[in-house]
Amino acid sequence: MAQSKQQSATPEDIELQIRTIRDDISTLTSLLKDLAGAKAGEARKAAADEAEDLLNRSRAAADEATAKAKQAAGSLEDYISEKPVQATLIALLVGILLGSFSRR
Repeated sequence: MAQSKQQSATPEDIELQIRTIRDDISTLTSLLKDLAGAKAGEARKAAADEAEDLLNRSRAAADEATAKAKQAAGSLEDYISEKPVQATLIALLVGILLGSFSRR
């Protein structure tokens, strides 16, 4: 039967192992900070890109709504020019209806 030699760890060996573990933990902590910073940077960039895209779509929608409103105003002006009496009567009726609703 073979006997294994068992050596006792000296205080210096234990201290060296503890220092190694501390260094490893410090290195891991540093790597995790770098990784978290990189991920946060990527997330920040993705959010900024999404916000810019949303802003561009909002501007396009506002421009389209403005164009449609101008077109509707032009059509209304044309209608009033073509049929002034009818337009005046319609405006009078709308005024009377709004007035009656506001009294209640």
